Amino acid sequence: MKYCANCGAQVENEAVICPYCGSKQTEGAAQASAAQTQTKFCTNCGAQIHAEAVVCPKCGCKQTTEEDSNNSTMGTIALVFMIIACVTAASLVLPLAWCIPMTIMVNNRLKANRPISLALKICTLIFVSVVSGILLLCMKDPDTV
Repeated sequence: MKYCANCGAQVENEAVICPYCGSKQTEGAAQASAAQTQTKFCTNCGAQIHAEAVVCPKCGCKQTTEEDSNNSTMGTIALVFMIIACVTAASLVLPLAWCIPMTIMVNNRLKANRPISLALKICTLIFVSVVSGILLLCMKDPDTV
């Protein structure tokens, strides 16, 4: 068995076209064996897939990268600091007028994996929490399709 150079799915050695993605198989790919190909395991179903595969050919689950998990962790930490800042600002009623809505907006964007605007990141830095703002500024925004 060999692996498709395009999607990483296992295909027959004699295959000319990948049955999963439809890409034409090259001679170099036909000679590659499973031992020579770098592989990893699907984060959802555990199937062995090509190391550079973005989607698992078995279950169709998008594979997360190390960068995705770093952004998720930084986003969670930033959100915790924003909540702490809201609780701290509760003694001063006026700051809550912007702390709570900004915290909710950041939370909704993190949950939906949507980009957070530079303006919101800077406003978080200035008006809510310095630590949260710095963490948000260090995060890479998810690619929008």
